[in-house]
Amino acid sequence: MEIYTILLLFLCFNIKIQISSTTNLASGKFCFQSSTRRETVPKKPHFATNFNNGIVIGDGTDYCSVTDADPLDVSWWSVDLEKVYSVTKVCILSVDDSSYENLKDFNIFVGNFPKDHQTICKYVTGPVKRPISTDISQYNCYSCNTGSIGSFVTIQLTRNNVVLILCDVEIYGDLIKKDRDFHQLDMSNVKEIHGGIGENQPPRGGFDNNFRTIFHSRNHIMVYNPNHQFCVQNFNGTFRTVYELINIQCNPTLEGRYVLIIQNDSPPRDRFLEFSEVNLYVSLLDEHELQTFNGPTYKSGILVKVKNYLHNNVSEKVTSGNFLFSHTVCLEFEFMLTKEIQLISQDNIGISEVDIFAVSKISHKGL
Repeated sequence: MEIYTILLLFLCFNIKIQISSTTNLASGKFCFQSSTRRETVPKKPHFATNFNNGIVIGDGTDYCSVTDADPLDVSWWSVDLEKVYSVTKVCILSVDDSSYENLKDFNIFVGNFPKDHQTICKYVTGPVKRPISTDISQYNCYSCNTGSIGSFVTIQLTRNNVVLILCDVEIYGDLIKKDRDFHQLDMSNVKEIHGGIGENQPPRGGFDNNFRTIFHSRNHIMVYNPNHQFCVQNFNGTFRTVYELINIQCNPTLEGRYVLIIQNDSPPRDRFLEFSEVNLYVSLLDEHELQTFNGPTYKSGILVKVKNYLHNNVSEKVTSGNFLFSHTVCLEFEFMLTKEIQLISQDNIGISEVDIFAVSKISHKGL
């Protein structure tokens, strides 16, 4: 009989991981709403999913999300679940004052972006209960229709000029898809370029998730180029509410590294651009596979010459491109000790920025 010494033992199991339907999917998630009530502490949308539960909306509290009232439109609130779920149940905690009656005749939607009406989870008629505590018994829970699949849940009133107040929202369901085709961009890591800051505002006031700071440009005539490729053009907000949220989708989607927000005045006037926050949802592309996207007319690209430091031989590559307006492309060269890099325009193409990424492969050995 032979006896073996087992050095390594690998056991492989096929395990199906499923998010339990008893897990609150909304807890701590990023939220949006049609507008935000302005107080000492603005009543932000994520107050309905934070970990600080309460049923009062006094100034200085962060218990409940509160919109402004729009005389010509309905109020709404959305949460990003970050993954795709089959939503089975939504539970809502209202507010302990007379405005709890605002929450009646509303829809609960499940979709793929904020305020998406793709699927109706539930239409609720009559008012919700007025809570006396934050106990689970004080929540109003609704079972969703079958097929309520998506990564965003939206609660939307059906009557204009009504404030939407949510003190807590809990969402339950089963995981369908872990990875979406898009994600929310981390705005803390973005590079900001602007024409100057006015009104003593911080440079990143529009990207800091703080409603009380803003981006405020210098007061001067804006340069507007109608030939840019636009996600949206000549868009006007209603400006009927405080901290109004403008929800814009790029259709078709656009590729690039920069998003330009510009005040369009025709004829040009001496005005400034001002906003409180910007959030972006993007799909990540391989940096070496960025495609051309601007303009219907083909233009030749930019010639890039890299000279080898040791042998003085030159490697050349030409960027393909519709460089009619603005664009970002990347070129990758084999490793070499580089002495000189030349960029040569083939057709009077301007360059706004050049980024060079290098990896050192030099090693030293002692003699």
